[in-house]
Amino acid sequence: MPICQNCQSKWKWKETLLKSFSFSYGWTCPYCQHIQYVSAKSRKKASVFTTLPILLWFPLTIFHVPISVILVIELIAYVMVLLLVPRLYQLRNKEEPLW
Repeated sequence: MPICQNCQSKWKWKETLLKSFSFSYGWTCPYCQHIQYVSAKSRKKASVFTTLPILLWFPLTIFHVPISVILVIELIAYVMVLLLVPRLYQLRNKEEPLW
C-alpha cells in the first residue's frame, strides 16, 4: 500500500482505489493533506496490469473459446486488477516524468 512521503502514514486500500479513479495527477493525503504523486515506476506497472485483461481476449478468441466463457474470464481478470493495482502504488512528493 502507498505510504505518504510527508507524514509516513500508510494509506488504506479503499482510499487508494478511490484516488486512482480521479483524473488529477496529485493525490491529497487523507492524513496530512499534503499533495502526493504516484511514482513513474508505479504508473508504468499499473498500466501494464490494467492492459493484461484486454490482452487475454486475443488468445482466447484464437482458440475458439465461447464468448460467455471469455466474458467471465475478463470479468475475473478485471476484478483481480482492481484488487492488486492499489498495492503497486508508491508515492512521491514531486511529480516524476514517465521517461
